[in-house]
Amino acid sequence: MRLIVLDLSRLLPGGYATHLLGEMGARVIKIEDPVRGDYLREFPFPLEDGMSAYFHAINRGKQSVALDLKINFCNAVGCESWVPRQFERTKEFHAEVAALFRGRSQADWVTAFANVDTCIEPIVTLNEAAAKGMFRYQDTPAPRLGEHTRAVLEEFGLSDGAAA
Repeated sequence: MRLIVLDLSRLLPGGYATHLLGEMGARVIKIEDPVRGDYLREFPFPLEDGMSAYFHAINRGKQSVALDLKINFCNAVGCESWVPRQFERTKEFHAEVAALFRGRSQADWVTAFANVDTCIEPIVTLNEAAAKGMFRYQDTPAPRLGEHTRAVLEEFGLSDGAAA
């Protein structure tokens, strides 16, 4: 089974990270805003095809999907009037969005997104996650150098000589 990675990043760091995963064999699907796309397409300057050398370097081999996630969000929460304001960075708009999130319970959000192609999960603290068994703290010390070499190599059908 091939790992599938959704690249929701813009600019260099996230794109580079997903590029590395793609180089290791993952299928990378880049989700981009349909109007502008990834800002890196044009930064620092576009080549003849309209895309920058940086964009070409870290996005080769990826698939691109143009999808307006913000409009889908606005429609899903019944705030269609926010669509033209989605890039607004005013304190007033931030307060409106914050009030929307504070005004609904977790159950309300799960219901609102039940028929929307999205993943919605509760945010929990580290202590809550530990209490729910979402992860376990290791009860072993850090390994000695090479402590697990033989076992790991044998697991993959290799010998100690392969590490030399």
